[in-house]
Amino acid sequence: PIALVGHSASAENHTEAVTSLVLHILGLTLWVGGLFVLLLLGLAQWVQKPPRSRRSETCRELDLVIRRYSRVASVGLALTVASGVINGMLRIRNVSEQLTSEYGVMLLVKTGATVLLAGIGFVLRQWVIPQIRGADDDSKHGPVTWLWRLIWVEALLMGAIIGVSTVLARTAPPSNEQEYIDATPA
Repeated sequence: PIALVGHSASAENHTEAVTSLVLHILGLTLWVGGLFVLLLLGLAQWVQKPPRSRRSETCRELDLVIRRYSRVASVGLALTVASGVINGMLRIRNVSEQLTSEYGVMLLVKTGATVLLAGIGFVLRQWVIPQIRGADDDSKHGPVTWLWRLIWVEALLMGAIIGVSTVLARTAPPSNEQEYIDATPA
C-alpha cells in the first residue's frame, strides 16, 4: 500500500516505523470512519425530520449510537495519538529539530490540532451526550443541535488535520548528520 512506502519504509527503525504507521492508520480509520457514518446519519435525520411524536424515540436511538461511537472514537484517538508519538520520536531526535525543521513544525501543528479535536470530543462526551437521551430537539440551542454543530466542527478540523498530514508525508524529516559521518564507504 502507498501509505507504507513513504518515510516509514526508508526509516532506520523500519519495523517500528511501519508498525506504528499501520497502527496510526488503523486508529484513524476507526475515528474518521465512525465520524463519517455519524455525518451521514445526521444528514439523513435532517432530510427526513421525524414527526414530533417520534422525536424523543429518535433522541434515544441517537443517544445509543453516539455513546457507542464515542467509545470507538476513544480507542481510535488513543491508538492514533500513541502511534503518532512513536512515529514522531523515530523521526525527530531532539527539541531543536522539532522547532527548526519544516517537518518538526508541521508535526507540532498536527499535534496541536489533534489536541483541539480531542478537546471537542471531551466536551461532547462529558456535557453534550449525557443530555441527549431526554432531549426533544425543538430548540436551536438544545443538546441535539449542539451535538451536530460540534460533530461538523470536528469533521472540518479532522479534514484539516488530514490535509496537514498529507503535506507532512511529502516533507522530508530532518536528516541525522551523524548517519552520514559514521557511514562506511561501501
